[in-house]
Amino acid sequence: MIANPKSALNTTVTEPSEQGLDDLEQTIAIVGGCQTSENLAVSFGSNFNIVHAGHANELFKAYEQQDIDLIILSASGDNGLWIEQLKKIHEHPVLNFIPIIVLTQNDSVNQQLIALELGAMDCLVIPPNPFLLYAKVNNYMKFMKNVKQLELISCTDGLTGLPNRTQLDTTLTKEWYRMKRSQSTLSILMIDVDYFKDFNDKFGHLTGDEALKAVASAMAKVAGRESDFAARFGGEEFVILLPCTDYLGAQKLAESVLQEIQALAIPSANKSFDFLTVSIGISSCEPHKKAEQETGPNNLLDEADQNLYKAKQQGRNKYNS
Repeated sequence: MIANPKSALNTTVTEPSEQGLDDLEQTIAIVGGCQTSENLAVSFGSNFNIVHAGHANELFKAYEQQDIDLIILSASGDNGLWIEQLKKIHEHPVLNFIPIIVLTQNDSVNQQLIALELGAMDCLVIPPNPFLLYAKVNNYMKFMKNVKQLELISCTDGLTGLPNRTQLDTTLTKEWYRMKRSQSTLSILMIDVDYFKDFNDKFGHLTGDEALKAVASAMAKVAGRESDFAARFGGEEFVILLPCTDYLGAQKLAESVLQEIQALAIPSANKSFDFLTVSIGISSCEPHKKAEQETGPNNLLDEADQNLYKAKQQGRNKYNS
């Protein structure tokens, strides 16, 4: 057994992304079909990624694959159709935060007011002045870069470098609706460090912080797929979000977590174990099924939390599903 826990805490902390804002790829989604839309795609295609969507549902599918920084909605044709499309986008739990420019063929103050009242940031008449449109688009894209930078800072846990609870809530909501549309399973591991108060009392809070960093690195290692998402839930609790993963897959990941924590060989402050351990609660759901229609993302977290409590009741250093 290692007598000094500090000697077991030689760990690399997960750091926030080092990608510079100038290198960040940004995406414009052009919704609706008209010649102006095609011209816009050509005009802005050299500076930004372009996503074409005939209607709001196609936009939602596109968002499942990549982030979108600006939406340009063509209001040509039937007035009722574009208004309905704008309402759908504004009601989306995530896309409603993205700036929308509406392009309308009707030079009507009333129509422009409708667009703005329904959530659009701007409304221009087709054909728009190219210099004015270019300036507006670039300003919105700069704005979104700043927003993302602030999100990165505010959504990263300062101690462990993992995403924090705020980012977890946003990602969970996004994945919930993506799984609902793709008819896939979504699972969660709720992980809690056993006897952590005893650890802090025995070895000190600074050593406790180092232990949490080591645990966080283990979480990031286990969540190895690009779609997996490890976050610090709060205190000594962590969450791993597992899209397209059923109960059996989640159980295998839980076993890997237990093994990785044991491999850290951090001395335990409790005589029940030689080394620091964790307990894990598992929850799995298929959001698209009728039986799950009345549930939401928070129900998945609540179930994982309840199973975590059961794992602790059963002796800790194990998982419960």
